[in-house]
Amino acid sequence: MPEHEALIELDVRLKTFKVSGSEAFIERMLDVLPSLLPQSSEVDGISRDAEDSDSNDAGASSRNLDDFVAKADITDAISGEKKVCAFVYYLIKVAKNAHATAAQIAACFDEAGLKTPENLTVVINNTRSRSKSIRSLSPGTYDLTTKGNNLVKGMFKGTS
Repeated sequence: MPEHEALIELDVRLKTFKVSGSEAFIERMLDVLPSLLPQSSEVDGISRDAEDSDSNDAGASSRNLDDFVAKADITDAISGEKKVCAFVYYLIKVAKNAHATAAQIAACFDEAGLKTPENLTVVINNTRSRSKSIRSLSPGTYDLTTKGNNLVKGMFKGTS
């Protein structure tokens, strides 16, 4: 029996993947797995032309990540935890993913032209454990909490 159990699930149709195992294993796989997914107009499962979400959601009119970042006023000046929470919101509410993964969050930083935190895994874990704005569904997959949802809604210019 192996000392550490590792699991990789690829969903080629949705262009997503799920990795479970030791932190070192996950870090190695996050570098490799995106290249195994088919290339299209999507980056790591992030649609560049996401459908509008429910009109009651903040950012519902944001049709792509750049619009979302501009409307939520996401800049390098705000904390990494706030950016992670905002990107999880985008991935779930706007891009209509069932959950967010660390690779998708990293891709949001890149696509938005924002500096990715040196240790994104730590920032994600802090966003989950300290600010409690996201929660872990399973190792490597995240969802918003009510607190996170409200935080992001408050980030939009001209909204309360």
